[in-house]
Amino acid sequence: DDWMIEQGFLNVSEKEDEAQQWWHKLPVSVITLTDPIIVSPTMKCQTAIEIMSKRNVDQLPVVDSDGTILGAVTLHNMMRKITSRKAEAQDPVSKVMYNQFQKVTVDTPLAVVSKMLDHDHFVIVTKGWQYYSEDGTFAEKDVVFGIISRIDILNHIMRATS
Repeated sequence: DDWMIEQGFLNVSEKEDEAQQWWHKLPVSVITLTDPIIVSPTMKCQTAIEIMSKRNVDQLPVVDSDGTILGAVTLHNMMRKITSRKAEAQDPVSKVMYNQFQKVTVDTPLAVVSKMLDHDHFVIVTKGWQYYSEDGTFAEKDVVFGIISRIDILNHIMRATS
């Protein structure tokens, strides 16, 4: 059932959980997310580490020049790869980024995100936008709205219950 919920085949409300929490049906939009700091896949790991340190973040979404979300680079994964000599400080972040990741929208229930975080370190939150050209055609694109992790959900719960 958890996999079915994560993949969108089963609605959270369809799986009645006896221990359902008050926050389960709340949308991601209730979480205060910081504006994402987005990096290019060609950015050097050293530069990404400096940004993470300066901005006090652990994950950076990786987006190419046309706006396609490629994944995310995390402090944990960079440290693991660099200390095991599978990557170097001058390598591009594309060498150490997670390219398999979960995406949700701001309307996704927190219960679904919480289940995703049982398996993943983070989930990328997106918002869709439409671009119309002069000839009337349009393209739909997901843009990074933020990254949500376990600490974000836990902070929301703690603030609400204190």
